[in-house]
Amino acid sequence: MIIWFAAHIPANSSGGVNRSISELSKNLKTFGHATKIIYRKQHENLFLFSMKIAFHLCFSFKNSPDWIIARSTDGLICTILCKLFNFKTKTALHSHGWEEKVYELEKLIPGKLVNNPTTWKARFLRFPLLRLNLKLSSLCLTGTIEETRWIKGHYPYANNKINLITNGTDLQVEPYWTHKSFLPRDFLIVGGYTWKKNIQYGINLFINIHKTLPQSRLFLIGTGKTDSFYRYKKSLDDSVTVIEEEPLESMHKWYVTCPFLISTSRYEGGYSLAILEALSRGAIAFATSIPSTREFITDFYTGVLLEGTDEQSDTQKIMRVIDDDNLIRKISMNAWKKASRYSWKRQSLRLEKLLLLNHT
Repeated sequence: MIIWFAAHIPANSSGGVNRSISELSKNLKTFGHATKIIYRKQHENLFLFSMKIAFHLCFSFKNSPDWIIARSTDGLICTILCKLFNFKTKTALHSHGWEEKVYELEKLIPGKLVNNPTTWKARFLRFPLLRLNLKLSSLCLTGTIEETRWIKGHYPYANNKINLITNGTDLQVEPYWTHKSFLPRDFLIVGGYTWKKNIQYGINLFINIHKTLPQSRLFLIGTGKTDSFYRYKKSLDDSVTVIEEEPLESMHKWYVTCPFLISTSRYEGGYSLAILEALSRGAIAFATSIPSTREFITDFYTGVLLEGTDEQSDTQKIMRVIDDDNLIRKISMNAWKKASRYSWKRQSLRLEKLLLLNHT
């Protein structure tokens, strides 16, 4: 098959969308398929990007793709063209984070905490176009069981086309941290300063931990350009390292630098890549008990679930674990075993089977 992936993001994006489509594309290529990823160019708005994909499709001739897998509304014009002119190409909506559902959650968050809120254009234009894309596309690829059920419940006409393809991780032959005689008290937080990631809460937890363990260190990776944290820098001395941007191919080093990951997200549309990748090395993930995370973390077994609203309680829970070497080793081994079920190869095989089954 010839398979195109398309996403309105720059080619050098370090986010989860790029990681997901890059890994799926790479694995499908090893299975013998021809794949291509289409990114946006600088200053290319969403409409121009969608038109660009459609232009490539119309002039691909004998090399036209069997599938175009596009994020959100990025492939809508192609979807309409395929329906109108009965092209052989089929389209799949790649949705790891259904935007209408995100907006429902956003309305529950105090306005002062919501940076980059949903605009009226999104509500009155993008949302209807997203629903139209769902109706016309041949498949919809979702990222969590909970979100799959939500979409099916709201749009039952699309039930047969909605399928779960989760994020994955690189398969590790053995866990890095499980049998280490000493684990440094180094903590990792991955993500930008958005209301969804709720990074500030994770920093507050570390500040509490640092009061008891002054030798502990925090590594903030992928924050983007922000000065939100630096007001704490003086009180924490050199205990914090901030890396505003980290290329995808370099992220692995942080999971063997820090045996502990803190994830305090309010929302994840797919399984958190940072958590999965940390678990695959046998790191201990302390993560808020949101629906997506509960699907693969069992409290005190494959990780530790936090309330996300009570700093003192969550700090005590973290301290309880890091003071217990036996508990650390147990969770570490179970985390690695759990993560091995979500290899990128396995997710790509599921996607391949789905695309072959639905291409007639």
